[in-house]
Amino acid sequence: LFRSCTALESVVMLQPIEVIDDAAQKVYTLRYIQETTFMNCANLKSVVIPNSIIRVFPNAFSGCTALEEVDLPSTLTAVPAGCFWNCSSLRSIRLPDSVTALEDKAFWQCTALEEAWMEGVTKIEDYVFTGCSSLASIHLSKDLKRIGIEAFSECSAL
Repeated sequence: LFRSCTALESVVMLQPIEVIDDAAQKVYTLRYIQETTFMNCANLKSVVIPNSIIRVFPNAFSGCTALEEVDLPSTLTAVPAGCFWNCSSLRSIRLPDSVTALEDKAFWQCTALEEAWMEGVTKIEDYVFTGCSSLASIHLSKDLKRIGIEAFSECSAL
């Protein structure tokens, strides 16, 4: 949808987004952010996602190298594979307590990421934080059950 849109700097979805299906003569509330929707939007700096969004698909924001701030809704239960892959300006992430799973490479190569708050997460899959060389502080759940292969490899500040 917005893939590689280099002029896009901010996305704010404060209220539910309605989609009109002329063929079916129905109005639907947008519930998902599809795979690669904002991929490689090189100047995207901030994203606010409303609670009407219940799922984000893989690689939705990967390659958004200017992304500094993300506000995720409390309706999400997982950060999908590669969602923030190579978001090299992202410095901090605070996941809502509803997020219980981080899928493969969710924050892979987020080289500026210094702090991650993930107190509801019980499962961290493979390579989630690989290459996050600035990551110095992580806040984990006492209920954490799984840390995948090389989930924190190349995190030289830990």
